[in-house]
Amino acid sequence: NLNSTELTEDSVKFLTHHLTPGITKLSLAGFEFINDEDILSLVSRCNQLSALDLQKTAITNDGLSMIITHLKTNLEKLDAGKVCEKVIAGPQIPNITGVLPKDFYN
Repeated sequence: NLNSTELTEDSVKFLTHHLTPGITKLSLAGFEFINDEDILSLVSRCNQLSALDLQKTAITNDGLSMIITHLKTNLEKLDAGKVCEKVIAGPQIPNITGVLPKDFYN
């Protein structure tokens, strides 16, 4: 959970491009500079993610499409703010149960 850390933009972008592929849960909430390009790098490398929190980031529908394409078999929890509502209500990710609960990382 990297939410509320004071990592720099360069540090977070480095993580999205070099994070270990075996990670299963990740929160990058609040990093408003994370964009679709960063998400593509992240989800294509880390396709075992089952929970992803991207609230208050700069992802768009394109980023959401990348998440669906790369994580649809493993993803169970997703929070991407208003962009996420389209996935929660639809059949694009068969295993998804909803948004991340507030105590997810506790």
